[in-house]
Order: sequence, then structure tokens, then C-alpha cells
Amino acid sequence: MSKLKMRGSVIGFILLFGAPATAVAQGAGTPTTYVAVDCMKSTAPDYASVETDIWQPMHQELVRQGKKSSWSLLWVLYGDRSQCDYYTVNTYVGESQLNDDTPFSEVFARVHPGKSWQEASARTGASREMVWSELWTIVDAVLPEDFLYAHVNQMYANDGAAYESIEREVYKPVHEALVAGGHSAGWAAYELVTPSGTSLPYNYATVDFGNRLGPIPFFETIRAVHPGMEVAAINQRTQAIREIVRTETWIRIAATQGN
Repeated sequence: MSKLKMRGSVIGFILLFGAPATAVAQGAGTPTTYVAVDCMKSTAPDYASVETDIWQPMHQELVRQGKKSSWSLLWVLYGDRSQCDYYTVNTYVGESQLNDDTPFSEVFARVHPGKSWQEASARTGASREMVWSELWTIVDAVLPEDFLYAHVNQMYANDGAAYESIEREVYKPVHEALVAGGHSAGWAAYELVTPSGTSLPYNYATVDFGNRLGPIPFFETIRAVHPGMEVAAINQRTQAIREIVRTETWIRIAATQGN
């Protein structure tokens, strides 16, 4: 695949905030979890306040109504902020949530009674530019109960089935052990749904969730979880299946609660 100029980093498609730390996977009979990611470039110093003051209560209302699963706002702590310095992330469980078309003006009137939707829209437009949007699905995960940091890893895999297999069979048990040992808050793997095509340098991503920065005993945990495997052999197999395109660290600024 020819790698063209990257559009910026993909977010850490954060899913189901507030869910207990547990392993999940998409499977037969399980509603698909969709993650919609919007790249935002702030154009005013009060952009974050616009999101938390105006939009967070609206998204919380949609969560309360069962029309989405979660919303979050994240800021790029370590990474390229030239194109996207913030990301908003919405998660939906099943097609009915994904296709809900409740007008934002209607939700605004409910949660901000007596205030002007036109003024709020104008303030929003003046505070940021929505650069691009993407839609992802979850492949597998150990969901975080809570987290502060999201370490986002963009991947390109020629063979999606082989890549998903190594994530599930080799790396998911390692992340489960890291969470159980208190070294990590969670982990998730995602597949890009749209857009698609050879102009995109990535088609998968993983996110490592944490509440502190610093190293974790990753290779030691691999040896403990897979005592019959050589770390060098695991690395060689992994590198043959996928390429890490980019890694960034994001910090969560705000999020909805419950569902």
C-alpha cells in the first residue's frame, strides 16, 4: 500500500466510559459498537468551555435517552496538534443508536431552557473547525472502568484476519493481566469502517488506557502470560502482520457518565 501524507492522528475511539473493567468482543448476536471520531482544530481559547458548557449536557441527555452510549472530549498531550488539537468521540451500540437523527436544536431546548440555539451554534462555529470525521468499530477490548490517558496506536495491516487474531490470542491476555496487576486501566482494538481507500495510511488502531504516565512491565507480562513463547518470536510475527504508523498520547478533558 502506498503511504500518502497522513491526515493527522486518529483518536482513541474511547468506548463506553464508566463501564466496569471487563473483556468484551464483537460476536454473533452482539450489537456492533460504533465509534465516531471528529478531529477538531480549536480557533478560540474558549473552545474546551464551549464543549463542556454547551455540548456536554446535550450529549448527556442523549445518553440518558438511550440514543448514544457515550461522548468524550480529549486533547492531544503528546503528538501533532497542527491539524487536530482536540477530538470528540461518540460511541453507539447498534444501528438504531448510530442512525438516530434527533435534532440538536431539540436537545438544546431541553437542557438549556431560555437560551438561544442560534447564539450557541454561532459560538461553537467561532471556536473550532471540524477538520474530518471517521467511523470505527470495536474488534476486542478490556474496557476501562476509568482512565485519564489514552495512548493511541495507528496500525496498517494487509491481512485483517491475521492481525485481529494476534491481537485477540496473544495481546489481549497480556492486557488483561496488566489491568489485573494495576499497571493499566484497559485496552481496545478497533477497525476503520469509513473513510477507506489507499490514501489512508492506517486501517486499525489500538488504545492503551491509563491513569498515570510512565513505563509498564509489558515484556515481563508477555513472558508470564505466554511462558511457552519467545518474546522475539512474538515480535517477529507481529511485525510481519502489521505496521505501527503513529503513536500519540491524549488526555481526557470531559466525558458523559453512565447510559
